[in-house]
Amino acid sequence: MLQNKPIKLILAAILIAFVSIISVSYAEGRDTIVNVDEDTINKGYTVSHNNQDLRFAVTPEQVNQEIEVTVKNRSLEGDPLPPQKKLVSNIYSFDMIGKKYNPLITGKPSWIALKYNTTDNSRKSIYYWNGVKHEWAALPSSTDVQGKYMRATTHLPYSRVAVFEDVPEVTMHGGASWYHAPTRQSAAMRVFNKGDIVKVTNLANGKTCEVVIADRGPYIRGRIIDLSPDAFAQISSLSAGVTKVKVEKF
Repeated sequence: MLQNKPIKLILAAILIAFVSIISVSYAEGRDTIVNVDEDTINKGYTVSHNNQDLRFAVTPEQVNQEIEVTVKNRSLEGDPLPPQKKLVSNIYSFDMIGKKYNPLITGKPSWIALKYNTTDNSRKSIYYWNGVKHEWAALPSSTDVQGKYMRATTHLPYSRVAVFEDVPEVTMHGGASWYHAPTRQSAAMRVFNKGDIVKVTNLANGKTCEVVIADRGPYIRGRIIDLSPDAFAQISSLSAGVTKVKVEKF
């Protein structure tokens, strides 16, 4: 038994060294830092950060040297938001640093999966901060609705990234009709969220009503809102069927 002990220690040391060669991952404050060797790069490697809120993948054979990948929590840092967009995720940065030489030349793109924190159905995209133009720029993105992730690819070895969502227009113009709504002073719209309160103004006579968005619709071209009968009657005759209105969100 005593003779086997040195052998076991040697084998354990070899195993630990082998694992450390493949990749070393550790946390430094709020950062995730991963060393990825060339053999692992040939297979591809995914870095997870902040309980997998962000996943950053070095794709197979993307670079030709050992690299260090650092992922950090970041902030807006005073930068302006994209026009008509709102932030719906945390902001992160990723950085790939070559152990032999920099800057890195990437033959293939990395992919990013970034979790968003809204239930709104508005269009979303992953954006990266363009330091040259000093603005956020959109990456072509796809949505994993079930997992609440946005996915995109990028050739950049370093960037700040976040998910931004379209902000609906506060004021809209179009046709209003009425329908048999389940509740009084309610309406159906496709743009605003359920529970939002909007003011509807008849453009022909200036009469107004206030309603709560309770349903989705209408789905007829040119119509932007369906009102409950009592609300529609406040701005027009029910026999009119459809009237031109302005809708303002409070």
